[in-house]
Amino acid sequence: TLATLTICVNRLVDKGYLIRERDTADRRRVLVSLSRKGRQVYRAHRLFHRQMVDEALGTLSDEEERVLADSLMKVRAFFEERA
Repeated sequence: TLATLTICVNRLVDKGYLIRERDTADRRRVLVSLSRKGRQVYRAHRLFHRQMVDEALGTLSDEEERVLADSLMKVRAFFEERA
């Protein structure tokens, strides 16, 4: 909900991860962007996930990778049909 989103954004602004600004063209709009600290945390988080996936998939054979990729595509299609 909008209320939940506002609470989350407020917390991230307070912690220094986000910057909130009013749109100069339309003061009703609020623009949210990552701060320098937020970008650093985002990069570290992205690297962590990339390493985790590489480790998890590193032991799979080519056939196992193909089966996993096919399965994930089917799961994705299932959820896209219901969106």
